[in-house]
Amino acid sequence: MLVALFNNGEYFDFKIEKFKKDLERARKENLIILIFQHEQVCTYNPKETEVLPFRPNTKHPADDFSTLFTCNSESNETTLEMYKLITENADVVKAVFCGHHHGDYYTEILASYIDENGNKVETVLPQYILTGNMYDEGHVRIITVE
Repeated sequence: MLVALFNNGEYFDFKIEKFKKDLERARKENLIILIFQHEQVCTYNPKETEVLPFRPNTKHPADDFSTLFTCNSESNETTLEMYKLITENADVVKAVFCGHHHGDYYTEILASYIDENGNKVETVLPQYILTGNMYDEGHVRIITVE
């Protein structure tokens, strides 16, 4: 199930209920959710304070994906609520795809879910940040979700 979440540094109220319905549908129909949006989200992963692009498109220094970008400590309440919905439902949410940067990055968002026995399972959500097609004549990334 592909879910487009418009974000421009924050999420908006009207997306919360729609996304909750997407989560319900995914569970009911045994689907996975792949999120597509403009800007990347903070990973809160301590290993990602200096991430370099694996395919740079411009000269770009390492970025702190751990605490910068959407859903950081300065984000509004709605944005933080959407972040929790994404990261606390990793049993159905399986990846985040976005752009915004002029280079290709792979990061891992710290996430979790509650299993069928009521246990919290810690995991990560892959986050792919890809250069827009208009900048480099386009490209395609092969995606495998297990």
